[in-house]
Amino acid sequence: MILTLIWAAGCSPLGLLNASVSTRGYVQTRAIAYGSDPLQRLDVYVPDRAASKRDQVHPERGLPVVVFVHGGNWQTGDRGGYRFVGQALASRGIVCVVIDYRKYPQVVYPYFIHDAASAVAWTKAHAIEFGGDHDRIFMMGHSAGAYTAAMVALDARYLDKVGLTRASIAGTICLAGPFDFQLEAGDREVFSLVQGQPMPKDALPVTYVDGGASPMLLVHGLKDEVVKPQNSWTLAERINEKSGKVKLITYKSSGHIGVLLGLASSFRSYTPVLDDVSGWILSLHDSINVK
Repeated sequence: MILTLIWAAGCSPLGLLNASVSTRGYVQTRAIAYGSDPLQRLDVYVPDRAASKRDQVHPERGLPVVVFVHGGNWQTGDRGGYRFVGQALASRGIVCVVIDYRKYPQVVYPYFIHDAASAVAWTKAHAIEFGGDHDRIFMMGHSAGAYTAAMVALDARYLDKVGLTRASIAGTICLAGPFDFQLEAGDREVFSLVQGQPMPKDALPVTYVDGGASPMLLVHGLKDEVVKPQNSWTLAERINEKSGKVKLITYKSSGHIGVLLGLASSFRSYTPVLDDVSGWILSLHDSINVK
């Protein structure tokens, strides 16, 4: 109801959320280049070291690091709208890297996926500078960003091109992601499709499930009318069939935006997504043994 009223008033929900986000508890470094294009930029949110209990638990390690890819149909959005995500994860002792990437019509598939892989490579190379653990890099995305994160995690070609392997990713969190779908008319050009052409299988994350990727956490609202929950059910089933590692969480009362806004302090009482996501990351971070 709150979100509906905000949109009805012609306001930007993300803008309103960010206006109320605390500036305490973390240090934000903005507009760092990970490529030559003006959109290949990222912001880093680092928890205050004195406030982070993770340092005391594992002083020999850095903090877990999450690379977050925003949604927007591969056409809209920017990293500046997601300060609430950076703050949320930083509040749990997690370094958060929120990225921008090239979008349609500047580029078409698969260049936005290549950008995300390049951002992962930058993060791995620089994580230690921000107190992060370069051996425990996580990917996370919402909607179209969850698609992109899944493709980087599952299809080895993208990380291979930047000198990494799928093992470079400790885990992947996908919020309301499309993984086995057909595009709406307004999005077909993003994948260079004309009317009547089906989504090619080599552009679908489910195609690349082989059981060898890092663990995945799939989060979906059962009231999602934009990206149907069937997408997450199908991907989870495919991963299980291949003996991979996956956890599926659904929220009975959440829709497409709700699973993202649950990260913001104003909406955490509605959906426990921050507890679920941060708990999964920290548990996996602690369990990984790097040789």
